[in-house]
This record gives sequence, structure tokens and C-alpha cells, in this order.
Amino acid sequence: MNEQKKEQYIQKLIPITRERGLQSITSDQIAQIMDLSKATVYKYFSSKDNIILKIIDQYLAYINKVSEKEELELQNMAISFQESLNETINIVLYVSEKLVSDVRSLYPEKYEQLEEALQKREKNLLVFYRDGQKKGFFYDGNVELWLEQDYQMIKLIVDPQFLMEKDLTLKTALWEYYQMKKRQVVKSVYMEQIEDDYMKEKIDKIAKKLAKNLL
Repeated sequence: MNEQKKEQYIQKLIPITRERGLQSITSDQIAQIMDLSKATVYKYFSSKDNIILKIIDQYLAYINKVSEKEELELQNMAISFQESLNETINIVLYVSEKLVSDVRSLYPEKYEQLEEALQKREKNLLVFYRDGQKKGFFYDGNVELWLEQDYQMIKLIVDPQFLMEKDLTLKTALWEYYQMKKRQVVKSVYMEQIEDDYMKEKIDKIAKKLAKNLL
């Protein structure tokens, strides 16, 4: 089995780690979700521990990928604003508190890497928003609070119990938050630069992936 195929099998396990963390996953569940026999699973993966480490590496790869962005110019601010919010939604969705807690207790070195990656991304977002403020694209405001607001609000929005209580779908709630955030931070003179269809496509994709239990 080549590495790409292995990654596809690992990705199948992402939804269960989001919901349950890492400690509760059994070998039987891994085989069932991969749709392989246990013998076949351990033919291609040396151990359960090896599988879990590969899952963590998938999270790290995604966070590092979205963190490694080039310096943004004013004409790219609109699309970059949308991309950064889309990436934050994905990180909140899949890097759950339960998962982080398990990584911290089971794999301290991986936890340090995860924290470092998340902190690096936060620093990059601070630079992005502050640069946008200097260029006049974003309103003045406390950027640290903007980022904390995103994290707390998106964490609430993706909670099934909250959605049920408010009679909302995930898609509707994310769309409403995007619209609210856009009006909050983007100066009205630049609103025409923002293509809402682009973000609608991103939110649709997130909702469909979550419904299908895919990353």
C-alpha cells in the first residue's frame, strides 16, 4: 500500500477522533471504519500507536499548511479574509478539546508541536489583520478579541445541542456568523470586493463533509 492510500485510510478515522478523542479508539473500531480486517490493518500499520500518531500528524500538517502563507497584498485581502475564517472553522471542528487533551496526556512531544503550530497560526493571523488595518481594509479594533471571538463563537455554532436548541442548521449558523464577522471587520468601501459565493461554497463543503463524516 502506498503512502497516499495509507493517508486516505487515516482520514477515515478523523471524525471519530473529533467526537471521542484518541484514548477510546479500539483496534476493532479502527478496522471497522477503515473497512479492513484487523490483520490487513496491521499489515500496513505497525501498531495502533502508529495509527494514532499518523492521525495527529494529519492535524499538524493541516495547521502548518494554512499557517505558511505569503505576505498578503491589499488586493488579496478579501479572499484571504474568507480563507482564514474557513480555516478557523475547520480547525475548531476537527481539533477538538477532547482530542487536544488526549494528545497532551498520551504524546507530550506531539502536544508541544500541536501547540506550536496553533500559536504560529494565531501570530500569522494577528499580522494579517493588523496589516489590513494599516492598509485601511479592516476597521480599527482589538485583533486579539476578534480571534478569540471566532474561536468561541464557532465552537458554539458547531455544537449539535446548540443548533438544536436554536433550531438552526450548521450551514445556516456558519453563514450568519460569516455575514456578521464581515460587517464587523471589513470597511464598507471594500465590501464589493468580497465575493459571497466563494464563502458560500466553502460553508456548503464543510456542512457536507461533516454530514458524511469526512475531513
